[in-house]
Amino acid sequence: MKMPKFLCSDFFLDIFFPNHCPGCERVIAWNKCFCDDCEGKLEYIEDYTWKEIFPSKINDEPIAFDYANALLYYEGTAKNSVLALKSRGASKFAEYAAERLALKLESDEVKDIDLITAVPMNRRKELSRGYNQAEIFANAMSKQLGKPCDFTLIQRSHSKKAQHELSEEERLKAAEANYHIADSDQKLDARNVLLCDDIFTTGATVNRCAKLLKQMGAKKVYVLTICRTPH
Repeated sequence: MKMPKFLCSDFFLDIFFPNHCPGCERVIAWNKCFCDDCEGKLEYIEDYTWKEIFPSKINDEPIAFDYANALLYYEGTAKNSVLALKSRGASKFAEYAAERLALKLESDEVKDIDLITAVPMNRRKELSRGYNQAEIFANAMSKQLGKPCDFTLIQRSHSKKAQHELSEEERLKAAEANYHIADSDQKLDARNVLLCDDIFTTGATVNRCAKLLKQMGAKKVYVLTICRTPH
C-alpha cells in the first residue's frame, strides 16, 4: 500500500530531524507524540461541564467568554510539553491537543465557530522566539475544524515582566493594560470566534481578549487552551 504524501514527508524528515517526546526529550517514532511512559503520566481534565472547572467571574466581574475548555492539567508531563512547545515549537504536541479538543467541542455541541484567533505575543518577543506558541495551537485547531485563522485582531504591547512572573493581581492589571484592539476599523459582524492559548491560569488574559473581541462585534467567544492550572 502506498504511503500518503504527508506521512511520507514526515517519515523522511525524521531521518534528519528525529522526533522527540515533548515530555522527556527521548527520541521516539516519527508518527508518535509521546513516549509510552510520558503518555501514561498525562493528567487529563475530568469530563465535567466547563462551568464546573472554569470561573464564572474574574476580578469580581462576569466572564466575557461564552465557553472554555482545556485538555490537560498544567503539571508533570503536560507542563514539560508546554515548555517544549514554547522553547522549540513542538508542533506535534499542539496537534495532539487540537485533535482531542476538537472532540470536546463536538461533545459539548459547540459547532457554530466562524473564525479562529490566538492570544497575541508582544512583537519583540515573537521576533526573538520566531513564533507564537498560541498561534501554533490555533493553526492546529484550524486544521481540525476547517475554519480560517486571523491573528490580526488583537495586539499586545511590550511588558517588562513575563506572565509567569506576575502574581494573580498583577496578571489582572497587566491584561487590561497590555492587550488592545489592533485596528479599530476591523469588525467581526456577529461572528463566533474561537480564542486559543497554551495555558489557562487566572483567566485574566483570555477574558480581556474576549472583551476586546466582543467590542469588535463578535457574537460569541469560545476559549480553548491546551492546559489548565490545577485549582
